[in-house]
Amino acid sequence: MTPSGYRSKDEEEIWRAKDPLLRLQKWLLKKQWWSEEEEATQQENLRREVLETLKRAEKRSSPPLESLISDVYADITPALQRQFDQLKRHIRRYPEAYPRGVKSLDLDVGTDTDPQGEA
Repeated sequence: MTPSGYRSKDEEEIWRAKDPLLRLQKWLLKKQWWSEEEEATQQENLRREVLETLKRAEKRSSPPLESLISDVYADITPALQRQFDQLKRHIRRYPEAYPRGVKSLDLDVGTDTDPQGEA
């Protein structure tokens, strides 16, 4: 992807010349420690590996919704619990906007009104 929408061609070329990865690649090619063929093969292997990993990841079930909090905070504050309850209510209210199988929405959530006046 190029920043052509918000950068001039000249500015883009200046920064491209400073790109450390491109500079390393050119240096390796010049030293004949790397070749265009090796680069193409490596790019294809990495592309294939990423796609295979993505397929495996998509087959896995989603983690529980609580992991948004439990994986980050040791203790859940009352304010954080309220925000989490609001999130669950929002997901229940607009299920079409979220992936199927969002776990943990069966937990009991109070019906207090959130700050925007939604139940």
